[in-house]
Amino acid sequence: MSDIIKGFSSLVASIFEIFKGIFTTAFGTVESALELVVGIFRNLFNVAEGFVGFILGNIFIIGTIAALKKEGLT
Repeated sequence: MSDIIKGFSSLVASIFEIFKGIFTTAFGTVESALELVVGIFRNLFNVAEGFVGFILGNIFIIGTIAALKKEGLT
């Protein structure tokens, strides 16, 4: 009788481990998907920030050159 109880408890423990593995895998998959979405938005904002910085830098350079030309320094 004791062997039957040990076998049954091992079966229950194995089933529990299977469900734990399934939930751990599902959680890891969802976590990875969320990290992917956050990473995409973060990179998108970094690209937008670089683009705006590039445009503003060019505007200041063009403005400086125009001011120098107006003063006759170039």
